[in-house]
Amino acid sequence: MTLDELLAELDPKIAGVARKKHTEAESFGERLRRLREGRGFTQRELAEAAETSQRMIAYYETHSGTPAGPVLLRLARALKISPDELIGLKAAGRSTEASSSPQNLRLWRKLKRVEKLPAAQRRTVVQLIDALVEGEARKKHG
Repeated sequence: MTLDELLAELDPKIAGVARKKHTEAESFGERLRRLREGRGFTQRELAEAAETSQRMIAYYETHSGTPAGPVLLRLARALKISPDELIGLKAAGRSTEASSSPQNLRLWRKLKRVEKLPAAQRRTVVQLIDALVEGEARKKHG
């Protein structure tokens, strides 16, 4: 018996609530995409952080499968959430990172990578940023 057939046999009020809950349920893939985007990751960046491939992230987001335990743990660690939050057993908490905009989070991660460059390259990156910011300020003021 399909869900629709079962709902048709229920009291109309109960059926309406059940149908609404069923359609509101978030799949693993939808949850993964929402969490990934909310933390400013591209599929490729999340794949690198979770030691998997971009293709697998795309698969999990578009198909109804759930990854194996070790992959699930690496995804949760990369997203800085519990595995229970990732699979939907527990509501996602609000971390300070999660409350920032995805664009700011991506920029922050990239700047953290700049810290690992040799000193001369770091100075070059800072000079480039300064030049861009000053150029933008000059545009606004005149």
